[in-house]
Amino acid sequence: MSDDPQTKPHDRLFRGTFSDPEHAAGELVSSLPAELVAKLDMGSLRALDVSFIDAELRSVSSDLLFSVDLASEEAFICVLIEHQSTPDPLMGFRLLRYLVRLWERWLKENKGASRLPAVVPLVVHQGRRAWSSATTFHDLLNLTPEALTATAAHIPNFTYLVDDLAGESIDALVERPMAPFGRLVFVCLQLAMTKQDPLDELEPREAIVAEVVGSPQGRDAYATIVSYLLMATEVDPARLERFSVGLGTKAAEGYMTGAQQLEERGRKQGQTVLLMVLAERKFGAITEAQREKLAGLSPEETVKVAERILDADSFEDLFVD
Repeated sequence: MSDDPQTKPHDRLFRGTFSDPEHAAGELVSSLPAELVAKLDMGSLRALDVSFIDAELRSVSSDLLFSVDLASEEAFICVLIEHQSTPDPLMGFRLLRYLVRLWERWLKENKGASRLPAVVPLVVHQGRRAWSSATTFHDLLNLTPEALTATAAHIPNFTYLVDDLAGESIDALVERPMAPFGRLVFVCLQLAMTKQDPLDELEPREAIVAEVVGSPQGRDAYATIVSYLLMATEVDPARLERFSVGLGTKAAEGYMTGAQQLEERGRKQGQTVLLMVLAERKFGAITEAQREKLAGLSPEETVKVAERILDADSFEDLFVD
């Protein structure tokens, strides 16, 4: 299993899947309270840009932000995936900072507003143990129960939702009321937290994999799964290839595509790491935002930046045509 934080395969799979409103809607329906789901217009659900969130906050979780009509009013749902081995005891504080950044941005775009839109925070937990951190902000305060009772009305408080993959069985994940690809993604995310070959669990549940492969975009979807399994789990590549061939032509082609994608991604990551090293030698320590900018370059842009790095006077000069 890869331990390289630069790869972030869990983040890539999660964001790539659930930034799609179809899969996001399935996750919300299966995770949010029924009375809340009943008031959401899922047809209005759309993904939003999160680049305004501090790099420090975004570096510890992969985040998605959606706008949605809640009882005919604009609202937001922020979804963070947490895949640390131990749940963050201060997750409530991290979320509070996230919510404040969101409201600050919204107020800049809605000058003169005197009320704020609702924001519902949801944490998706991928880990080896069930979620154990406090989910209510007041539980983070260093107060006796008596002192909290006396001050509770004067201190901000909220409770965030947790979709705890670690607390569910593989069969329960397979049976979620979601599109097949979303269900398979959650299964694979959780299997990545174990030390076993994920095929030990996937082979007996071949039907869900076959359902994904048989979908209109099945080959590409399966290629995404293959790439993730090869990068983030203890899967035996030869066994995975045999399993794929056994599923038919589309799955066999998906296996080849996924393996090639992984090889190309590895080459790109090597180039990105080299650029980061060269940039730090030339300009000193670079920020998380600057690292993200280098990581987001296309192959052609990577070559251009590499050619400029010796003559550039600042990091910003690397991107001046």
